[in-house]
Amino acid sequence: MSLKPEMTVLEVIQRYPSAQKFFRRLGAEVGACILCQDLFLSLGELAEKYKISWENLKETLEIYCSVNEEK
Repeated sequence: MSLKPEMTVLEVIQRYPSAQKFFRRLGAEVGACILCQDLFLSLGELAEKYKISWENLKETLEIYCSVNEEK
């Protein structure tokens, strides 16, 4: 799996449906519906918007994505 900062939230959930749980959890933490408001942001933009380090976002998101990796 290779998550890149230029991938959009939509691209990630299309490839890894289990990532929706991550974005819902993150949304609850930041007080926003990421799947509603930020679907077309890149992961890098998302990290910047919510002041999350890219490495932390990537590492945590990879855990959720690995549950349902592409075949």
